[in-house]
Amino acid sequence: MFYFIAGVLLIWRSLLFLFSFLGGVLLAFKPTFPYSDIYLISSGLPDWVWSFANFDGVHYLTIAKNGYSAQFTQVFFPLFPIIINILHRIFPIINPIIIGLFISNLFFLFTCLVFYKLLKLDYKNDVVRWGIIFLCFLPTSFFYGSLYTESLFLFLIIAAFYAARKKFWWLAGALGGLASATRFVGIFLLPALLWEWHE
Repeated sequence: MFYFIAGVLLIWRSLLFLFSFLGGVLLAFKPTFPYSDIYLISSGLPDWVWSFANFDGVHYLTIAKNGYSAQFTQVFFPLFPIIINILHRIFPIINPIIIGLFISNLFFLFTCLVFYKLLKLDYKNDVVRWGIIFLCFLPTSFFYGSLYTESLFLFLIIAAFYAARKKFWWLAGALGGLASATRFVGIFLLPALLWEWHE
């Protein structure tokens, strides 16, 4: 199943880059949102790569580099930029945008692997395969490959539910805590996990 998931993700990621490249050819992109000139345009990367770090991605890069000192960053949760910061300290020669995109895509791979294991608890292989395909090719799935928290957050949610189904309650709680350090709505995992525990 790993090779199936890896193949689906390779097709998905290749299509995202292709559409980003074609979009830049057909319609020139000139970002004007805060900090775009600092992190994106000046990165030296092609626009079909750094366009996946637009908008909120710039704020996560700002937090990873400077903490919460910059304007507009206080509403963003810390786990994702902390991971970017740690990896950039280990690999300082790698552009933070590349590190952030690597993290997002890696966690989406983890998401698909754990989603597979979760679905396998209740469904047959055909249903599981289609579940993976639908997850990867949702109209909004490009968020999972962007420099945003979506892939990390989804991984933590699915992993928490999988741990709960396997009765690893401390692990489920820890994953839920990390989810709440990623996005505000992570706190709502608590009642869901308590319900699963009660059942």
